[in-house]
Amino acid sequence: MKRNVTQDDFIQAFEDMGRGSAFSYEGLEALYDYLCELELGLEEELELDVIGLCCEYSEDTLSYYAGQYGIEKDIGEEDEDYAERVYTELAENTTVLYVTGDWDAPELTDRIIIRNY
Repeated sequence: MKRNVTQDDFIQAFEDMGRGSAFSYEGLEALYDYLCELELGLEEELELDVIGLCCEYSEDTLSYYAGQYGIEKDIGEEDEDYAERVYTELAENTTVLYVTGDWDAPELTDRIIIRNY
């Protein structure tokens, strides 16, 4: 038996499982929207597995992921160029969802969700 999950249900499921702090509220909204689009693209329903999603995706800043994945700033590289390069390198290797900020002008403080790799 399956049930449709609204955005509110999705967010509440994280709270109910004690995982409400794994993502920001905006991050959960972005993840929900992404998973809904993914379902449409795959033409199949996904199962809501809060623990699985917490293992598969994580949220932090572009700057944090640059450090985690060894993407170092080049000498003389402007912050804006570096942020764009970090985003590009991450996006070439995994799914990147913007939580805060602007896709067209990434900044190191922008919050993103990535599919862990």
